[in-house]
Amino acid sequence: MRSINRSNSRADQKTFLPSRILSIVFAIGVAAQSFATVRAFSWDAPNAAYTRNITGMVRIYPGANPSQVAQQLNALPTGRRFLCMLGFTERLATNPADQCMKIDASGKLVRTGFFGPWCDAGTIEVKASVERFLDSLKQAGARDIDALVLDNETNFNAGRFISNDGSGANVAAIEADPRFAAIAKRLGFKKLEKLWWGGPQYLRWNEVIQPDFDVALNRAITAPFKLRWPNALVCNYGSTVLQMKYMTPDMSGLGLVYGGKGFGTHNSLSFYGDSLSYIKGRAFAGTTLNDSAFDMFRMNVHRIRAAGASSGRSMLPWIASWSLGLNGENLEPEACVGPNFSAISGSAYWDENVIQLAMHGCDTMLLFNPAAWRRD
Repeated sequence: MRSINRSNSRADQKTFLPSRILSIVFAIGVAAQSFATVRAFSWDAPNAAYTRNITGMVRIYPGANPSQVAQQLNALPTGRRFLCMLGFTERLATNPADQCMKIDASGKLVRTGFFGPWCDAGTIEVKASVERFLDSLKQAGARDIDALVLDNETNFNAGRFISNDGSGANVAAIEADPRFAAIAKRLGFKKLEKLWWGGPQYLRWNEVIQPDFDVALNRAITAPFKLRWPNALVCNYGSTVLQMKYMTPDMSGLGLVYGGKGFGTHNSLSFYGDSLSYIKGRAFAGTTLNDSAFDMFRMNVHRIRAAGASSGRSMLPWIASWSLGLNGENLEPEACVGPNFSAISGSAYWDENVIQLAMHGCDTMLLFNPAAWRRD
């Protein structure tokens, strides 16, 4: 992989000591000042024994009772009130009024049933519904909120529009939309016949068009939220500036590129150490990838360096619980764990992964721990 050297890292990603790189004790000694303030905010409530440095986020879904949410937030100490909103923003990219249009035989514009990179109606809808909820939350007495964490994964990523059956139907619908002319001009090409996983058009799309979603999400969420809680941090899972020249592998081994200026106040990527089966043996920038614990750890180091080199924005990284996937969470309904668990789970690489993030300036982390506390 392309080397991205950083002065605050202990090892280049192309070198590794076969045994555990350094013990946590030694690392804390080296970076004691930064580690003194490292904290995590978890998906599920942490065990009471770990609440000194870990605080459970107040996680809510559409239909949440504002009074109850306000009570939960106010019960937390100042500085630890993290609100995790899920499902509130999905309609931004899935409002039927934003579907691709085509000109029918009679010369009229009609919707096709396919979605494209447009979300005018969705932005209006989501902004209005979120503002209603935020106003109700204020009226219910919610005091300072320290951070808003989103997990909106339905966006304008090129992969969303690729038809895996090879039909190219969604791409064709985008090309036929009269609004595509403006998109094509920005992309630098008029046809999307080569829009496929990891290809040049795929990367260019994610560099130029995918950021449009963050712009809309900022209008619908960041602006109204910061109007009410101006000092809060704001992030969305996956919304992270990654320049083309600092491209880093995703969990399939494809190039991860994300243009634009970012969403909210902070970047946010996952550093779980998980992967899909496609990654094994895939070539990336002259390096053959693998799915071993070491390889996944090395990719995480490359990822945090790529994000740091791409922008000056701080990172709120998602990390996995120490044993994610080892306790059968992926077999439990609503566990939110897919069939692929982290290769670094239960190993010294997990420790080193967290150490590297802290050494790259991440003093606040987001912990994905579904069902993890039951057996850990």
